[in-house]
Amino acid sequence: MARGGPLCWFGQRADVHGVAFSPDGRFLAGAVARSGNNAIDLNVLLWDVTDPARPQGLSRAQVSDRGA
Repeated sequence: MARGGPLCWFGQRADVHGVAFSPDGRFLAGAVARSGNNAIDLNVLLWDVTDPARPQGLSRAQVSDRGA
């Protein structure tokens, strides 16, 4: 089993609120939240984890951005 550091989206760290693998185990989706500048960014991130030693970030869907 390959082990490494935490998954980061292009170097951005965020609080993880949930993760799920695709039924075939090739993809990982994560629900993350990041705060700063009086806003909270909620995103769903998708990685290709076919090679667990080299996960590849595929896409990001922004759920909402709420200003204070």
